[in-house]
Amino acid sequence: DWDGFNDHLATELNKIPPALPLVTDEEFQTATCNLTNAIQRTIEQKVPRSKPNPHSKHWWMKDLTTL
Repeated sequence: DWDGFNDHLATELNKIPPALPLVTDEEFQTATCNLTNAIQRTIEQKVPRSKPNPHSKHWWMKDLTTL
């Protein structure tokens, strides 16, 4: 439901300070964290968790993690 996702994201973005020119590294880092957190909160609320089928094949192996 992209409409619901977009609406929720807009609500989350309204909770953070408006975008201004970023002069310092600290301002940039704060703005980046605010944006990332708003997106993450929206994902947590609006994106359903997958429910793997118990009959699906699990192809991921520990060896792939090290690649």
